[in-house]
Amino acid sequence: MRRLVVMLCAVQMLVLQENALAAVLRVPSEYPTIQAGIYSAVDGDTVLVADGTYTGEGNRDVDFNGKAILVTSENGPEAVIIDCQASQLDPHRGFHFHSAEGSSSVLRGFTITNGYAYRPPPEDFGGGAVFCDHAAPTIERNRMVENAAVGEEGLGGGIYCRGSVSPSIKHNTIAQNTANRGGAIFCRLDCSATIEGNVIVANAVDVYGGGIYCSSSSPTIVDNLIANNTAEYGGGLFCFMSSPEIVGNTITRNTVIEDGGLCARVSDPRSVAREVLCTSPGCINHVDSEGGTAPGEGNIEANPLFVSGPLWDWYLSQTVAGQPEESPCVDTGNPESVIPRGTTRTDGVWDVWRTDMGFHYASFLAVQVIPDTTHIPPGQDLRFAVDLINFTDSTLIFEAWADGYLLSGNPYAGNPVIGPVEFVVGSNYGVYGVRQRVHIPEVAPYGSPYRLCVRTGAHPGSIWAEGCFEFAIVPPPFE
Repeated sequence: MRRLVVMLCAVQMLVLQENALAAVLRVPSEYPTIQAGIYSAVDGDTVLVADGTYTGEGNRDVDFNGKAILVTSENGPEAVIIDCQASQLDPHRGFHFHSAEGSSSVLRGFTITNGYAYRPPPEDFGGGAVFCDHAAPTIERNRMVENAAVGEEGLGGGIYCRGSVSPSIKHNTIAQNTANRGGAIFCRLDCSATIEGNVIVANAVDVYGGGIYCSSSSPTIVDNLIANNTAEYGGGLFCFMSSPEIVGNTITRNTVIEDGGLCARVSDPRSVAREVLCTSPGCINHVDSEGGTAPGEGNIEANPLFVSGPLWDWYLSQTVAGQPEESPCVDTGNPESVIPRGTTRTDGVWDVWRTDMGFHYASFLAVQVIPDTTHIPPGQDLRFAVDLINFTDSTLIFEAWADGYLLSGNPYAGNPVIGPVEFVVGSNYGVYGVRQRVHIPEVAPYGSPYRLCVRTGAHPGSIWAEGCFEFAIVPPPFE
C-alpha cells in the first residue's frame, strides 16, 4: 500500500483565493486591526486574521457594516483570541451585527472572551460575545468563553439575536458564559435562528435557560450538545411563547432548581421536539430522560451510557466501537429522521439508519470532491479534485479510497477504484486539490446516475467521512 504523508505546517484550513474579484485583506500585516480590514473590504472579500491575541479599539465591538464578507482566523479559534477586556464600567463585546447582514456575512474561527454586555434597565441588552440586531449573519466554528450579559435584562451571555431574521449559528463552542437569561444563546422577537451542531456547556443564568432561551421566536435547534449548564428553570433550554423545532440534541447533566433540562412555558403547539437525548426531567417526544420519563412518544427511561471520546465526554457506549455495553439510545431515534452527518461513536464512524438519539459529533474530517465534468463518454477518464480537512487538534492517520456505484445503485465489482492510500494530516490543516482520475470502461452502458464516493477511515468497514457526486455516461461527441 502506498503511503502519502502530508504534514502541513503553513496551510490554512480554508481555501482563500486571491484574485481580481475577491481580495484577501490581512490583519495585522496589512491592516492594524480587524475593524480596519473590514472598513477596506468590499462584498466578497476575506479579512484574514493572523495568529495572536487581539485587544483594544478596532478589535472589539467589531462591526461588519452590512458587508457580505468573510472574517476568519488563519489557523482556527485556538490560535486567534479576541480579548474584549470588558467590565460593567467599561462594557464591550466581540462583534455587533446591526446593518441587515445576511448569510454571506460570515464570522469564523475565533475565540471571543471577556465580553461584558451591560446597559441600565429598562432597555434590554445582551450578547456578551456577539449581538445580532435584526441581522442574519453566519457564525460558525468559533469559541465563545467567559463572556457575560448581566442585570435584569442581561440576555445571552454568548449570543443575543432579535428580530424577524434567520441567523445561522453552527459548530461553535459556547462555554462558561453568564447571563440573566440564556447563558449561551438568547433568541427573541420572531427570530428564526438555525442553531446546529454547537457544544453548549457550563453556562449559567440567574433564572431561565442555562443553555438557550427562546422568547417569541421559532428557532431550529438541531444536533447540539447542551450539558452542565445551570438555571432556576430550564437548565438546558427554556422556551416561552415560542414554536421551536428541537431535533437530535443531547441535553444532559444540567442543574436546575425548579423545572428540568428542557422547559416549555406557554409555547406554540406547533413546536416539535424529537430524537432528544435528555438526562433531566422535562423533555418531550423521542427522548431518553434518565431519572424520569417525560410526556411524549418514544421515550426511554434508562442510563444513556455516555463514554469519553476524542472530542468530548458525551459519546454513546457501543460494542462495535469497543465498549462493553450498548447504549439504549443506539438505533432508537425517529425512523423517519434524516441521518445526521456525524457520529455518536468513539471510533468516529458515521451514523446510519436507524439514527441514534441525541447529539452527533462532527466528523474528524471533511471531504469535498469536485468533478471536472459530470458527463463522460465510455473509454475516457473521469477526473476530479479532492479536498481533505482535519478539524481536530490532533494529527490524524487514516486511509482514503474511492468506490463506484452503477445505474442500479449496486456497488461496482471492481471497488475500490482508487486506493486505499494512507494519509497523515496535521491538526487543523487540510490538503487541497488532490487530482485523481477513474477510467470509464468502453462497455459501460449510457445513462445516469452513476455515483463515485471518496471515503476516509479504515478500509473497508470504518468510514469517518465521505464526499460523493453523481455523473452520467453519455455517447461520444459526433466526429
